[in-house]
Amino acid sequence: MVKPALFFILMVLNGVFAQTSITGSITDKDNGSPLIGANVILKGTSMGGASDVDGTYTIPNVPAGSYVLTANYIGYETVEKDIVVEGGTVNRFDFELASSAIQMETYVVTASRRRERVEDAPAAISVITKQAIRRESNTNLGDYLKTTKGLDFTQSGIDSYNITARGFNSSFSSRLMTLTDGRMANVPSLRLTAYNVIPVSFDDVEQIEVVLGPSSALYGPNAHSGVLNIISSSPLRSQGTSLNISGGTISQADTDPLQKITFRTAHSIGKFGFKVSGVVLRGS
Repeated sequence: MVKPALFFILMVLNGVFAQTSITGSITDKDNGSPLIGANVILKGTSMGGASDVDGTYTIPNVPAGSYVLTANYIGYETVEKDIVVEGGTVNRFDFELASSAIQMETYVVTASRRRERVEDAPAAISVITKQAIRRESNTNLGDYLKTTKGLDFTQSGIDSYNITARGFNSSFSSRLMTLTDGRMANVPSLRLTAYNVIPVSFDDVEQIEVVLGPSSALYGPNAHSGVLNIISSSPLRSQGTSLNISGGTISQADTDPLQKITFRTAHSIGKFGFKVSGVVLRGS
């Protein structure tokens, strides 16, 4: 009976250690919304985890003892907690992270279709950040790309313009592939990109990424001269309602004052997020 008893004791001990874990939630300190993909690490160890769509994280099989638990997320301040893990139970530690005013590293997705630092991207990539877009008040999206190396910008009206790259200068050029959140934004039947009808409000733009050079291996035969990717803000991470009204006038005959209205509202219900955005532009 010694062997069965020993086997039973080992099974009990294994069950106790398997139940020792760390879990908790990571939320925004200002609005309480869950932070998706936040990193949680036990400092000085190789153990850690990441938060899911509910902002919940789990670190399994943690030996009992004292640790420093660190939580960090892009655009938020890093928080550390001194914790004591009790064996044979589920230990819960929640985090509330405050947004940080410190300039964070820029991350891109267009160069290799995965999230990475702009310094590590395997291509020459230009990024117009959300902060740069908010600093300027332009009438169209192309105005933000005027100073980007390798791009040619031509404008024929208040909201009528065209963008070409690497010498493929044509009014109907589609060699610069334009994407909105990774989806093609051109008009397939006309084989051109109508930039003035791309349904993106400036209030809803997270950043703009420009990759120059052939990208056919990743995006197909239409990306001859490069890729322009307009990334909008997620309704799960950026919530609330905004309304901006701007205008201007010019002392010239037969002209009407410029009027511009941008609107965005974004909310979430559990794991489901939704948003509505739009822009109205008038003038001559």
